[in-house]
Amino acid sequence: MSVEKVAIVTGAGTGIGAATARQLVDQGWSVVAADLSDPAALSRALDGLAPGLVAITAWTRKDTEAENIAVNGGAVRNLLTALEPAKSMRHVALMTGLKHYLGP
Repeated sequence: MSVEKVAIVTGAGTGIGAATARQLVDQGWSVVAADLSDPAALSRALDGLAPGLVAITAWTRKDTEAENIAVNGGAVRNLLTALEPAKSMRHVALMTGLKHYLGP
């Protein structure tokens, strides 16, 4: 499968992530999801994939802004680190919305 037609969409279960995944599938893309909180499992799940598009829409709310930064920054780092060996990413989009601005 060509790099241009493989996408990873985080947060694909609801909201903008679900809408993005649905649009991509409708346009012939293969969409993949995995657990961003477990770096080892994420690396295994993404091993051999060469996505051209990554859409990050997932966000985990914690009690403090420091915790929000730690968990969500860690999720982005885990994902990009797991994808680095493929060297296939052409576009990474961090999609934010109201929930990202309503931290503690």
